Amino acid sequence: METRIIRVGEYMDREDDAIAINVRDLTKRYKGGKLANDHLFLCVERGRIFGLLGPNGAGKTTLVLQLLGLLAPTSGSITVEGIDVLRHPQRIKAFSSLMPQTRVAMRNLELHRALYITARLRGKSDREAREQVEELIERLELNEHRNQYLDRLSGGLMRVAAFAMSLVGDPKLIVLDEPTNELDPVRRRMVWDIIADLNRSGGVTCLLVTHNVLEAERVIERVAMIDGGRVVAVGTPGELKTRLGDEVRLEVVLKPEAARNGQAEQVTRMLDRFGRVVTLRPGQYAVFVRREGVGAAVDAVLQGLEGLLDDFRLAPPSLEDVYIHLAGQKLESEE
Repeated sequence: METRIIRVGEYMDREDDAIAINVRDLTKRYKGGKLANDHLFLCVERGRIFGLLGPNGAGKTTLVLQLLGLLAPTSGSITVEGIDVLRHPQRIKAFSSLMPQTRVAMRNLELHRALYITARLRGKSDREAREQVEELIERLELNEHRNQYLDRLSGGLMRVAAFAMSLVGDPKLIVLDEPTNELDPVRRRMVWDIIADLNRSGGVTCLLVTHNVLEAERVIERVAMIDGGRVVAVGTPGELKTRLGDEVRLEVVLKPEAARNGQAEQVTRMLDRFGRVVTLRPGQYAVFVRREGVGAAVDAVLQGLEGLLDDFRLAPPSLEDVYIHLAGQKLESEE
């Protein structure tokens, strides 16, 4: 199947057996009028490692809660593994799991006991649950912490424990919300090796919710970029980066006193000669420059902003550059 980028207003409508998640015209409006998802369309093939990329407040977590039957949408439809989530939310929970970004269930239990109970709740027999728990504790190098209560684990170990809880019971769909926050590089690599193994051997569909661009580019097969509650682009990382053509990002950071003295207009006027300028935050700007114009742009920055410049950097195209180009903001932006 030829992959294409979906723009706002377009949708790849598929009903075949290869589809794990099918979201159509989904809208979620909270009390008070806040719009979290705005006529959102999304299609995820079974067995993919699929990324939802966007800053805090883009609507990623709200979408996930609706996919798992934990939150009712205002309008629209969702099917997961062919099941209508709105009509049968409990059936979705039987074969899916969520690693939340914040709290973990059963924090007042020992690690091994919390894993065992989770496995039993997901349909494992006593023997199967014990075997799977031991296998996970061994593989995630948690044996010395097996008898510790979850709420006494360090932040990093708590994330690993939450990851282990998302795996027990052999779910078909695993949703990981910022899974490697607080993890050291070794454990981060371990987490993604396990996900890759499950994906290859068992056809597990993994939905990664993140704003970590480097992590997303390394592990995902396809990604949807979300802004303002809508999918603004979807494709492989390589496909999305082709939207920038031969442009590179020149990022300019002013000294704090220059940023406070209202000199933004001077800076943006000067940078605008070389490409589209995006204000990332006060005193920090990105301009997308064609490769043949990079030398002239750098010279202009060094000469024209002398005394005002704190830092500047050039970067090859990344998924974050695509997002900045589409949405006009950084993925790390605060809510």
